Amino acid sequence: PLAQLFAPSDDAQLPPFSLDDSLCAATRRGVACVRPSNIATSNEAAAPGLLLEAPDLVAARIVSDQLCTLDRAGALRCARLGNDGRPGAVSPVAGAPPRVEAMDASRSDLCVRAQGARWWCASGPSTDAPWAITAERPLTLKEDPLLRGAAEVALSDAGGCARWPDGGVRCWGRELRGGDYLRRGPTEIRGLRDVRQIAAGSGRTCALARGSI
Repeated sequence: PLAQLFAPSDDAQLPPFSLDDSLCAATRRGVACVRPSNIATSNEAAAPGLLLEAPDLVAARIVSDQLCTLDRAGALRCARLGNDGRPGAVSPVAGAPPRVEAMDASRSDLCVRAQGARWWCASGPSTDAPWAITAERPLTLKEDPLLRGAAEVALSDAGGCARWPDGGVRCWGRELRGGDYLRRGPTEIRGLRDVRQIAAGSGRTCALARGSI
């Protein structure tokens, strides 16, 4: 089981996310990573290595070439990953609300939820050529009025979905125009009712409704 890759004392937030050939998760100590291949070929469980030291994390995601983390105080911070896969200096994200409650990300999108079920998002121009995040073009979040009231957002490389408190789901895709990917939607998904949880992958989105997927 994936949970056994991390020690119980780490209080790892699952599911983990992938970074190169490793699985990583937010823990009490910071972002820890472990290679499942090492465990599969060894009689002893390999201890996760600490990729980023940051206490009391509740979430961590990779966005483009950034490692973004969320701590228990609601602070959102990101660090650029170098060529060696190690994060550089950690800094706050421009435009983020003062206290973030939840976050999700894909290779080129980042969305965070703040008090009052309000969402702030940032989108890259392309999944094939993600942002050139520089001092002149930093990662910047803006409030998305179309997602206000959503209980959960799940992002994929092709778009995303949002779940509302009444169990309804609305999804959107991305259309290439002039070198940029523009969002189309969100559109209500008919036939999905009483949805309690959503999850997005690279090619599909799944919903848990009334005990079935």
